[in-house]
Amino acid sequence: MIRVETFTSIGNRIENQDFIAYQKIGDEAGVFVVCDGMGGYDHGDVASKIVAESIVESITMYWDKATIPELIVDAILYANESLALKKLALACKNMGACMCCVVIDGAKAYFSWFGDCRIYLYRNSVECYCTEDHSMVRDLAKVKALKAEDIEKYSHIVTRSIMGNIKLDPIEMKELVLQPDDKLLLCTDGLHKSVNLPIRWTDNLIVELKSRNDNFDDNATCLTIKL
Repeated sequence: MIRVETFTSIGNRIENQDFIAYQKIGDEAGVFVVCDGMGGYDHGDVASKIVAESIVESITMYWDKATIPELIVDAILYANESLALKKLALACKNMGACMCCVVIDGAKAYFSWFGDCRIYLYRNSVECYCTEDHSMVRDLAKVKALKAEDIEKYSHIVTRSIMGNIKLDPIEMKELVLQPDDKLLLCTDGLHKSVNLPIRWTDNLIVELKSRNDNFDDNATCLTIKL
């Protein structure tokens, strides 16, 4: 049985541009998406909603028609096309979202992500996997030691996102085998940048986040999955 909890906070912002969408498929399968509208661009709240809902809609609609990796790729392409149409309707030049997506099918989980939304896997309440951000900071860290001012300067720049462009950024995917009692955390950067890292798993994580009463620098959103 898959158990889901969600949390979102507007934080220290005027509006919340994060969005959560998910759909369980029976007792042991489902698709789960967390999106973050890109700051500095137009209608970030609309972009995150379109991307999240399009991915869930596409995967659930064609669940039995293809392999999970094929479903994920097709869903991301569909989300990108849906965003392109919305850009035309709103006459927007730049509009986009970062996202992370988990598809569970029995004992297997498939991860895909764009930008700095993250997916954490916990086993025995200990982090055993975390996605790597598509960000300027991560890319720079591979070639040189970063100073605090470098991290501050580039921390908001992502290198992959879904923007409704003709050329979509590369789609990264990871397949993992799950074990009973594993936990998953999908979150936006507003959450993982506002809490002490690494994020420790507790069964009261959502309660603890709610107790902060929107005390976050940015929109902060997460979805937890307990198996």
